Amino acid sequence: AVYTLEYLTKDTAYMKVDFMFQADKAGVYDFTINEGKKKLFGSQYKHAGKTNDHLQLRFAIPNPRLWWCNGMGNQELYEFKLTAKKKKLSSSITTITGVRKIELSSDQVNSEGSFQFILNNIPVFAKGTNWIPSDNFLELLFNPRPC
Repeated sequence: AVYTLEYLTKDTAYMKVDFMFQADKAGVYDFTINEGKKKLFGSQYKHAGKTNDHLQLRFAIPNPRLWWCNGMGNQELYEFKLTAKKKKLSSSITTITGVRKIELSSDQVNSEGSFQFILNNIPVFAKGTNWIPSDNFLELLFNPRPC
């Protein structure tokens, strides 16, 4: 299961989960998404049986605990449990992930062509450099090959 943040407001994270569902028996299956004991989503799906179905479920997390980079806050993680159930049959998959929105913004590009990252709707100053080696074999920089 792959969880994606679709939209983030001040007080709600709107999420989507993509997954493949396969069951031998046709019928109506109950799907739930829990985080701990808290139920975030519940729905039913009519399955034809013996097919692989690509499903997408959308749900909201009120007052989300967001993942922040070092120095800006905690790296909060969620443990989502997706369950499919039909009568006494049940199957679950658990995924641990952080909820965050990251953007690369070039809206305020200056004459030097700079850009900025925006994390959870807050601009972030990224420190560091990006050094590209002059040669794939670093030892050849100091011990050149004979011509």
